[in-house]
Amino acid sequence: PAAPLTLALRALPARPDRTWGPREVILQVVHSRALRVLANPVVAAVLFFASLAAFYWSPLFELALTTHSGHLLMLAHFFLTGYLFTWVLIGIDPGPPKWSPAILLFILFATITFHAFFGVALTGTTFILAPGFFEQVNLPWGPPLLADQERAGEIAWGFGEAPTLILAILVARQWFRRDRQETVRLDRQATRDGDAALRAYNDRLARLGQHGERGER
Repeated sequence: PAAPLTLALRALPARPDRTWGPREVILQVVHSRALRVLANPVVAAVLFFASLAAFYWSPLFELALTTHSGHLLMLAHFFLTGYLFTWVLIGIDPGPPKWSPAILLFILFATITFHAFFGVALTGTTFILAPGFFEQVNLPWGPPLLADQERAGEIAWGFGEAPTLILAILVARQWFRRDRQETVRLDRQATRDGDAALRAYNDRLARLGQHGERGER
């Protein structure tokens, strides 16, 4: 995965006079309480799928279709929420502590379940979303509006699985790397201290065994 924040922090010079520059702003955001809340995987997942449903089943959808500013805000919102969710899962930039990869995988598959439900719900909807816009367009050569909307739901349902699989592979890969690094760290520590942790564990088991024998007597 890319690391744009890390690249920016390495490339941007620090201000010697302690004033605020681009680098200082990035550091302030990275260590802010707001980012700590937004970077919570559960919060990022809820923002990702809840805003999706709230947008399409509200007047915001028609507003994004009929106004340029609404369209730009829609693109910015979905880009930022999608980036935030992806960064929480596989991001390597500095930020809040990462959750366990096992929990991240669970959140990922729970989120894609809701995304699939969105596609199924869109397929089964019996009314047209943003009817004012599509009835005004009135393309004579296109399929019926409801049939076209059902097809859109099928596309959202089917194609949402591919990015999820890629993300799951990347999370699992980071999990494997983390375990391997932890194994290497423990091996080096055991080499330095003569496997003191294992000896302490064996001594504890021996003391427990002696205590149990005295209790039986």
